[in-house]
Amino acid sequence: DPVAESEPVTPEARESEREAISEAQDRAERFRKLDRGRVSELARANSELIEYEPVSKGNKNGLLMPGRLGREQHRALKKVEEKVGMPLDDWVSEKIGTDDATRFLYAEQVDAVAMAIRSIENGEGFIVGDQTGTGKGRIAASLARYALEQGYVPVWFTQSKKLYKTSSRDLSDVEMSDLSMVATDNNLRMDLDAAFGQREMKQGEMKEALKAATERIRELTPLSADATKGQRKIHGKKLKSILGADVVVSAYTQVGPNESNRVRREFIAALAPHAILIMDESHIAAGGEGKG
Repeated sequence: DPVAESEPVTPEARESEREAISEAQDRAERFRKLDRGRVSELARANSELIEYEPVSKGNKNGLLMPGRLGREQHRALKKVEEKVGMPLDDWVSEKIGTDDATRFLYAEQVDAVAMAIRSIENGEGFIVGDQTGTGKGRIAASLARYALEQGYVPVWFTQSKKLYKTSSRDLSDVEMSDLSMVATDNNLRMDLDAAFGQREMKQGEMKEALKAATERIRELTPLSADATKGQRKIHGKKLKSILGADVVVSAYTQVGPNESNRVRREFIAALAPHAILIMDESHIAAGGEGKG
């Protein structure tokens, strides 16, 4: 085969390349001359734990973060506050449909919810990596509030149906105890908190119910980013009418790759453009063994 001739390199391109190489060499030389003790000092300053200073004015939980990360997060949230033109607490409260989010969220949780909402509205995901016992459940539940307030349905995945009750408690903790919840499980019998009941459904009945819901959901047009509050409210009512509930809960095993889960996977896929997915114990979904 004939070899294609490459385009000639211009003098300007050669000069630009020389400058880039020279700059890289200068940086390497400066690094070699750095005092080793100063390098260690900088590393410690960037990695030592500090008490995070929230932007929210709510009660603090006293959580620790690596110093540099905590300072950068605080600065980023101050920019969010400037961009939205109101205090962060007021903005988060408005977004999740309450008069005061700090009534049930610590300041650090308000900050986390704010970052998650900004990510969602930018078409991105968000990971909460806080340690056990720091209140991730209330952050997740607040995002369920946000979903409902914005005309979406929260789809809450967790490790197993044993944790559905935990999810319902988290929702109650953020003042959403009047919600109804439907699970994708067959023959589910569980003593959930008062309003979180689901009637027992046999396997065939559940599959037929999901198929019917999937077809109706596919007929819906997803909300646009600039949808009005009224349009969002109407959309949310349509979703609740189809689902017969406010919140969908499912275990990761319910949507695994085996054929018996196909109907559930199709249901979730159809619902996804109208939903906000909340993935508790999300590391489970990343594993093998047919769990995600």
